[in-house]
Amino acid sequence: MASLKVLLCLLVLIAIVQAAVHRIPVTRKHATLAHINRLFSRAKGGLEPVVTRDGELFYSGNISVGTPPQTFITDFDTGSSDLWILDDSCKDDDCSASPVFHKKNSKTFKSDNVPEVIHYAGGNYASGVRAFESVTFGGVSIKSQPFILVNQSQGNFEVKSIFGLSSKDLAESGTPPFYTAVAQKVVDKPILTVFLEKSADDTFGGEITLGDYDTKNCGPIYSKTKSVRTDWHVNISSFSFNGKKIPTGLYDGLIDTGTTMIVVPFDIDELITTVNKTVGLTPSSDYGYVLKCADANKIPDVTFTISGHDHVVQGSQLAVPLVDKKGHCAFGILPYPGIDVFVLGDPFVRDRCVSQNIKTKDVSFAHRKKK
Repeated sequence: MASLKVLLCLLVLIAIVQAAVHRIPVTRKHATLAHINRLFSRAKGGLEPVVTRDGELFYSGNISVGTPPQTFITDFDTGSSDLWILDDSCKDDDCSASPVFHKKNSKTFKSDNVPEVIHYAGGNYASGVRAFESVTFGGVSIKSQPFILVNQSQGNFEVKSIFGLSSKDLAESGTPPFYTAVAQKVVDKPILTVFLEKSADDTFGGEITLGDYDTKNCGPIYSKTKSVRTDWHVNISSFSFNGKKIPTGLYDGLIDTGTTMIVVPFDIDELITTVNKTVGLTPSSDYGYVLKCADANKIPDVTFTISGHDHVVQGSQLAVPLVDKKGHCAFGILPYPGIDVFVLGDPFVRDRCVSQNIKTKDVSFAHRKKK
């Protein structure tokens, strides 16, 4: 009987380990801010984002690639789907003094030498070949993961790797890493949860939870909808500020951890006039509008209506610190008339927890736990 109890205990422990939630701690990196331009083009039957990465604030964490593992710091991005890292054959300035992958040192490296290139809106790009490797992120290990091994990099001065968290239809190189993790059954559930902090530079910036909802940092789910077109895309029907609702018609909204700002597809002159009543905004050719960071709490809240539910972004989240202008912040909403999508960047994400179920396509929103 005693041996049976021991066996039952062992089976329970094994079940707990197998169902464990995996977390990736992310660090908030602060770079000199440039225009955050996200361009959109039709490709592969959906909306393909092309991102300006140079000079953004970004949230990064560690991954390891190869056998034995080689460690890289990567930018976790819900707005794209590919993983790319720098190759040791890269001789460009972007690659100097940067972690590069030494493929000859890995026993599991393979490549079919298919050319891959990713262009960004600012003219910067990363190009190389498709490769396959063992990858570990947040304690999750996957095999034969397709990725881009970059041997030419121009204009990517800050970000040296990107880890795409979106869906397969946006991927250039093949199945995205989290989709591979679900297919190889190394996570418990097909759910990704993002929790970001507005923290000081190079400190704890939040967590990405792999395989479940984040019950450590997040409360109960308060709203749920279905993603449209592709992962992390939702329907937005209106935009409100200071009690005034602006019907927008039905737009896509991209929930994007890879963009520092919130980008709206129309002029914001009326919003700027309203904000100027309590906060002095100064026009800037580099940043849109600039304010004193000390006035962040005076910015009025803004609201986005997603599938009938109002999601409030606190005004203080719309003050983005500038590393090259001490004590000053960029106003965190940028107009981009002509595109047909809202980009709900980091100010939106930081005010809540957001989850994507890649099987059911549910996008869930939960309140952050109060500390």
